[in-house]
Amino acid sequence: MSHEDQYICNMGKEELIAELHRENLCTYFVLPLLKLNKSRFVDDSNFIDSYINAAGSSIYVKVNDLTFFEHRMVMHPQYQAKWEDNEGFQYVEYSIPFNWQKDMALFIKGKYSSMSEEAKIMIRTNSGLQFRERRKSDNMIITDVRLLALDLSAAVREMWEDHYGMTLRNDQELLSVPLERSFIESIPLNRV
Repeated sequence: MSHEDQYICNMGKEELIAELHRENLCTYFVLPLLKLNKSRFVDDSNFIDSYINAAGSSIYVKVNDLTFFEHRMVMHPQYQAKWEDNEGFQYVEYSIPFNWQKDMALFIKGKYSSMSEEAKIMIRTNSGLQFRERRKSDNMIITDVRLLALDLSAAVREMWEDHYGMTLRNDQELLSVPLERSFIESIPLNRV
């Protein structure tokens, strides 16, 4: 068993499940295709979540306040608009380049392991998730479970099998299909 496998097996499963549902997977698998991650929106307390449209052609980043990064936001080549909802939350809309549309279709279907190697590299590089990082306290190598799931990690499969008491096929995806809350179409938005 590798260091990564040991780390996954030693994680609290309930804590892991809560973390996996804290933010939409768009945050970690779609934003990185634009070379963005949640830390680019000032800090974790400003970033709330991200959503895509049903076509997979746009991503909307929900934040508390656009003020501190507005100048950087409009300079991004995929920037489209900024929005505010009826509750006062602010959103930044980015278009997703055409070259990622096949990967977006796979993402929407929950076929993460079938995404292109180019998309996986962008996700590993730009997601802000731990990828093969050495933990100082015990020298263990850490990779976030979401990144391991991109490659159908046997350790992640074993973890889910143990947790749910069932057997998964070797080709079965290890993360859920994006939930309805991952999509934004009907929330009333106003350009600001």
